[in-house]
Amino acid sequence: MKNAPNLELALLARQWGATAVPFGEVTTEAWLETPQNQRALALLDQTTTLRSVMLLAGPNGVGKSALVGRWLNRLDRRLFCPLLLTHASLSGCGLLSALAAKLGKRATFRREANLALIEAALAELGQSRAPHRPG
Repeated sequence: MKNAPNLELALLARQWGATAVPFGEVTTEAWLETPQNQRALALLDQTTTLRSVMLLAGPNGVGKSALVGRWLNRLDRRLFCPLLLTHASLSGCGLLSALAAKLGKRATFRREANLALIEAALAELGQSRAPHRPG
């Protein structure tokens, strides 16, 4: 049987009447090595380099979380503090609370307070990362 990655799979395919196995064994990482995913990873890298924001959206089950999880694992932990939120049921206030907490602020139950905390934390990060200019 052509294209059979191993004898056991070929035997199972033959028992079901298949003349060929339409796929082969894939490593745990190789299934993400598609041109589309490589493009998405490149755009995520570009967004990081530019210190910008990106929204990754798509239907359920297409691999968004797997792609982003893989990308986050590649980031240098000395430079980045990633926050991965994958729960679509998280409320707007819950999202702001999670962001404030990840930025080291004591989150509240008030949306306006959490926005102020996030703004302050981002300002602090901007100051700490500003290039030093000799006086």
